[in-house]
Amino acid sequence: MGDLNLVRNIKFEDIRIDDFPDGKLFSIRTFYNQKYNTGPGRAIEDVFLRK
Repeated sequence: MGDLNLVRNIKFEDIRIDDFPDGKLFSIRTFYNQKYNTGPGRAIEDVFLRK
């Protein structure tokens, strides 16, 4: 997430997870890539995951 975005109050429900080989189920982060973004992401808040 970049471009000064703010992500909040996200809910994922009824998630089915298949086998995944890389050992990383989720990667949620803010970042800045000078080539693609005008600025870094501001924040990620209140993310809820429910099976």
